[in-house]
Amino acid sequence: MKIIDMHCDTISELADRGGELWKNSGHLDLKRMQESGYLLQNFALFVDIGKCTPTPWERVCALYEVYRTELEKNKNRIVPVLCYEDILK
Repeated sequence: MKIIDMHCDTISELADRGGELWKNSGHLDLKRMQESGYLLQNFALFVDIGKCTPTPWERVCALYEVYRTELEKNKNRIVPVLCYEDILK
């Protein structure tokens, strides 16, 4: 069975605590996704406005940078899905 998960905060965890998307001690990493048969994972770039410093925009930009860096490091394992045809690939 292929797994599709519509939300995870792994990028925030990597930004705050370090680690890598391939293997980390959080709830999700690419190694476990591969072993479990994941088809699709939505990575949330969640910004808690009440805890965000200096600004929400700077926080989301920092999270996006972590996301892009991890995509580049793992481009042989994971790619962004921008349309249905990308899932089929």
